[in-house]
Amino acid sequence: FTPLAHSLGLNGIQIQGNNFGLTPTVLIGTYPCTVFNRTHHLIACRTAVGSGQGLAVVVAVGSISTQAPHPTFSYDPPFITSVSPLSYGTKGGATIHVKGGNFGIDAAVQLNNNPVTVLTRNHTDVTFL
Repeated sequence: FTPLAHSLGLNGIQIQGNNFGLTPTVLIGTYPCTVFNRTHHLIACRTAVGSGQGLAVVVAVGSISTQAPHPTFSYDPPFITSVSPLSYGTKGGATIHVKGGNFGIDAAVQLNNNPVTVLTRNHTDVTFL
């Protein structure tokens, strides 16, 4: 299956195997993967919004489930394209805006290894004090 996906989800992945039955369900970590096509040997599903790396892929048919032995699934890592302002006076209190991508749904922000107060966040923007 596809090893990486951006944090917004909706990436199509395929899982190959056997005995997938008529109504399989798929979890990637704790995130559902919406099945849109399936045979007894192949499942195609769309990833949910999420974040993380090394997530287990689990297919369930009825009360029986199995975990893919490898590879595990990872959402693409976050990246930063801009930070503003780039400098501020020593008195502090600046609101910092970070733009980029794949920030996920629970982005943690640190400045010099210290947690900061996040004001807003989404997959492409984070604002903090």
